[in-house]
Amino acid sequence: MDIKEIGEFGLIQRIADNYQSSHPTVISGMGEDAAALKISEQKILLATCDLLLEDIHFNLSLTDSYHLGRKSLAVNLSDIAAMGGTPRFFLVSLAIPSHISVEFIDDLYRGIMEMAGEFNTQLVGGDTNASPDKLMIDITLLGEVDPNHILKRSGTQVGDSIFVTGTLGDSALGFFALEIDNNLNQTLSINTLTLRHISPYPRIEEGKVIAENHLASAMIDISDGLLADLKQILTLNKVGATVWTSQIPLSNDFKQFQIKQEHNKLDFALKGGEDYELLFTSPKTKEKDIYGLSQKIKVPISKIGEINSSGKLVVLDQNQKLYHIDDQGYDHFSSSNKPRF
Repeated sequence: MDIKEIGEFGLIQRIADNYQSSHPTVISGMGEDAAALKISEQKILLATCDLLLEDIHFNLSLTDSYHLGRKSLAVNLSDIAAMGGTPRFFLVSLAIPSHISVEFIDDLYRGIMEMAGEFNTQLVGGDTNASPDKLMIDITLLGEVDPNHILKRSGTQVGDSIFVTGTLGDSALGFFALEIDNNLNQTLSINTLTLRHISPYPRIEEGKVIAENHLASAMIDISDGLLADLKQILTLNKVGATVWTSQIPLSNDFKQFQIKQEHNKLDFALKGGEDYELLFTSPKTKEKDIYGLSQKIKVPISKIGEINSSGKLVVLDQNQKLYHIDDQGYDHFSSSNKPRF
């Protein structure tokens, strides 16, 4: 059987079913944004790692090494944010092809360390190796969370509302814009949209506040796309959902970006991925508190749908008619995927 037959999430589930640890200190393991290990009565250790491979997760013709460094750590920080945690320490492992310069690595680390400084996170180790062809970046991040505040992907109940922070689709549309510039041999545009792709900003503080105020029943960060990541919550909790496209939060830059008619721009927000916003569910009784928090922290939080018992994910357009969705986001092993930079 080829891996593409079961896909990325099927493979993860297969490994978890066979090898998931049953040690009493493991609160959550495979299938969450980060592993959660109880190391004391007061603290839970969070551990996550993300592997970024050249020409799969990034294209060196579309980004510079400084922003690549920032993004490499940001995607790990976002996993800690989704658990309501605080990042503490990280390790960096690199596989470096011979054509990469020392100056490139210097700038890569400058980006990593600037992002780390913004979240008071310390570099404590790693590994370096030669690579025959492509650059590979692997970061392991350790964080912590109060046992009473930890959030997981499980916990969603029928009747819960679905919320997202910030705006969606900017990163995917930014990547699209960078590809256009690159294909036309033009200078790459550096603007709000393209920066959302090459240098995302993790929602650490927002995740902590949501967790500390017990506003979410489940939470995940949006990396593979809104629908794909929502589907993970639905599958885990054995529930369904309705999402309203009219309520998807879009930035002004997203709305104003001109695109050819053969592309459905809304798909960038629904399936594009790499937003690194927080997607969470919450009982309807907490909606007022969530909107109050949104105003207090000056970060948009939008209700985009509701959880139901159907077991299916349904998307409705502005006329309350079914919105066609074929694939629902990024899967590393799908034969239909193009490389995801």
